[in-house]
Amino acid sequence: MYLPYFFFFSLLLAASSNALVQDFCVADLSLPAGPAGYPCKKAASVTADAFAFHGLATAGNTSNIISAFVTPAFDAQFPVNGLGVSIARLDLAVGGVIPPHPPGGLGDGGHPGNNMRGIHLVVRQRCT
Repeated sequence: MYLPYFFFFSLLLAASSNALVQDFCVADLSLPAGPAGYPCKKAASVTADAFAFHGLATAGNTSNIISAFVTPAFDAQFPVNGLGVSIARLDLAVGGVIPPHPPGGLGDGGHPGNNMRGIHLVVRQRCT
């Protein structure tokens, strides 16, 4: 009877991050990421530069086919780990578009067995 509870709490402990109990956690990008993100650097090796990201101040190059550019500030660019910080800057020029796209990693559209992905468009109050 206690085995399911033990298994459940074991999974919770294995997936938890020690970044939640620390004052800060700067990701060590030289190590592989686990289920809870990147491991933390030792506090002695962290510098003030790890807490500053200047990439969002520069406008992106929108001279492409969709006239748009996304500047990410995820853990690979801004390694403040375990704090739930994910930032992105979208530069959209006049006449720019963001084309419709299915979410990455999801199999919405098509039959799951035929390895096809698609987008369902609503056209004239009909689902196609």
